[in-house]
Amino acid sequence: DVLDTYQRTAHRSDTPWVLQLQLNSPVERQGLRDMVEDAVSCLDYLQTRHGARPEHVLLFGHSMGGAVATELAARYSPYSPVVSKQSFSSLSLEASLILPLMLGSAGRVLAPLVGILLPFVFGGPLNLTPFDSARRWARIRSPHKLLVFHRQDEVIPMEASVLVGLRRNRTLGDTTCVELKGNCRTPHNEDWAVHSHEEYQETIALMRTALDIP
Repeated sequence: DVLDTYQRTAHRSDTPWVLQLQLNSPVERQGLRDMVEDAVSCLDYLQTRHGARPEHVLLFGHSMGGAVATELAARYSPYSPVVSKQSFSSLSLEASLILPLMLGSAGRVLAPLVGILLPFVFGGPLNLTPFDSARRWARIRSPHKLLVFHRQDEVIPMEASVLVGLRRNRTLGDTTCVELKGNCRTPHNEDWAVHSHEEYQETIALMRTALDIP
């Protein structure tokens, strides 16, 4: 239940599709493997039932969904266009940064243990490092890779963002980046079509280009 499937036109191999990956249940009730496997099942359905070609299936994910989209592309569909919106470079880093903000001194004590515990808390090791998007990103072969971020994101600090992770690894490459500039109290979850309408329109245009939609 981590993604919705949308179709645009008749069922042909060149039909453009968008898989929107999102977390619809508490993460503790759904392991990392379950999230990725759900996404793989949906992608497989499009390819086997409708003959969808990877380059015509755009993977879009927000926050945790961005990590799932990256994992799906890197491991199973490297030629699919990918949009990762306001997501983290690695789940371990994100948790280590957000815990002190949430729990204060207790969070600072727990933070060093996060990288060790996360793979087991969320359903067992996933290549040992859970959702290491900054490392996976380099495996995506599509020329259409897009990062959307907000510098004031209250959930994904810039230090934990995919953008900073790729710059740190020197693997940003030809990735296109869109910075949301809207001024709002909680930019991570508020409607970006409202608070950052121009950047929203820019992202839609880039997605249409990736899918060759006039």
